[in-house]
Amino acid sequence: MELRCVFQQSAPTSWQISVTLAVLLSLRFLWVGIYRIFFHPLARYPGPIVTKLSNIPMTIWNAQSQSTYARYKMHQKYGRIVRTGPNELCFSDTPSIKDIYGQSTEPCLKAPFFYDGFTLTGRHSVFSETNRASHSRMRRLLSHGFSQQGTMQSQEDIIKLITKFLDLISLSSNQVNIHDHVHHLFLDTTSHLSFGKSFDLLSGIEHHGARDIETYFSISPLFGVFPVAKYIPVGVFRAAREARPRIVASVQVYINEFRDRLRLGTAQHGLLRQMVEASDGESGTAFSDEELIENAVLFIIAGSGTTATTLLYFIYEVGKRPEIKACLEREIRDAFPAKGLFPSFNTANDLRYCD
Repeated sequence: MELRCVFQQSAPTSWQISVTLAVLLSLRFLWVGIYRIFFHPLARYPGPIVTKLSNIPMTIWNAQSQSTYARYKMHQKYGRIVRTGPNELCFSDTPSIKDIYGQSTEPCLKAPFFYDGFTLTGRHSVFSETNRASHSRMRRLLSHGFSQQGTMQSQEDIIKLITKFLDLISLSSNQVNIHDHVHHLFLDTTSHLSFGKSFDLLSGIEHHGARDIETYFSISPLFGVFPVAKYIPVGVFRAAREARPRIVASVQVYINEFRDRLRLGTAQHGLLRQMVEASDGESGTAFSDEELIENAVLFIIAGSGTTATTLLYFIYEVGKRPEIKACLEREIRDAFPAKGLFPSFNTANDLRYCD
């Protein structure tokens, strides 16, 4: 007689499944953490444990406008190269600028997921383009506009804006908000170069287009990292989403008006003229309207903020140092004794102490 014992295996319960999944997820997170700290290609670079493990800390600091301060503190603690994310290094030394941004045979390629957030039309600017061939084409199309000769063609228009700015701060009998006036100066300058038509903020006029551009690009870097942020229906996210089509429409109007002036022979020199007339001999292409929009707006954002911040910092530091201010005044007055004449660029560019 043959005896058989049959054991019926019961199906796992939902509780057992939940525990198993929790254990597997925990092991997964544990392995990712161990890998990123000890075995990742960037593991040898110093940095806080939290930034080695996740991008979340930098994202939070970015949202709080504290990322610059956070990076500075990390460089103070860890040195010139800091790992600020699982796949991100931050450099603080000057030679790294050429290595990162130079057109070398082994370039540091841009990450599309980040730069895709800067687009207004779906196309790219020379800043946000991540394809190397396309970026090289844009650089060729823009090269003449950024030459010293190209910039000097707009010198008289820039002088008028600077004179207007100086009148605002020198003729006032009260305290002057130098911060706003400086930013308005460079927004007027870059808008004039980009569109052939200034925002005219120095006249005290509120310009909705300038406000829309500031609104959109104050939050757009997050759109590349977190694309879902484009659809958040509240606060700055909603304001940026609503500003985007208005920016595109208004800049298209600027471009169309400029082309009309170009046909009539009344168009002024500037970056927009260089871009509209540019043709790439290598590829046989010119800028599309979408590329004109992207690059024109880029110049306003990149050009105004950097120059305004630099000038404000210069004014602040010189104001704290009377001896440096006196040396500057002496050198400038010796070079330009006639106060009614605006200094020439070529002479000012050769002043040794100003340099």
